[in-house]
Amino acid sequence: MALSAELKKLYSSNTVGVKYYDTLELSHRTFNPIYIVRDQKSHLWLNENGYGKTFNPYPFTIVLPEIGSAQQDLSVVFDSTDQELMRLLEEASKFIGDPIQIIYRVYIDGTNVSQTTPLKLVMTNIVSDINTVRATATRPDLYARKIPSGILTRYDQRFEGLFL
Repeated sequence: MALSAELKKLYSSNTVGVKYYDTLELSHRTFNPIYIVRDQKSHLWLNENGYGKTFNPYPFTIVLPEIGSAQQDLSVVFDSTDQELMRLLEEASKFIGDPIQIIYRVYIDGTNVSQTTPLKLVMTNIVSDINTVRATATRPDLYARKIPSGILTRYDQRFEGLFL
């Protein structure tokens, strides 16, 4: 995930008065995309296509993977879950082969564009109780990619260093 220079500066210097915002976009074929921000108020920000989206406040926590960990998954905990989110998750769970898509972005004060490359993930291992919904967000596309093969692969510059 690429970070902007402004976000790197904010992370490294803890600038006073400038805040960063974790955001999630949840989408599935059974519901319209939901845009949420970990804050107390709504924000209008641009997505990577240049379209303005309203991110509504919602209490959630993102747990980033540990440095050096073999599995680079995010953990997401939605706090104080409302009935609407539970209904949407239950409806989406009926379609086992079609996981809920998550896009993780970070915004900062003073700009309306994402300060990171949008991280596209899918929700797996969803567990809920009366107060929270916990899920793992992973990148399944890493496992679904085909490995190039064939006799001509070793002579193709695109696969330089690949040993078969």
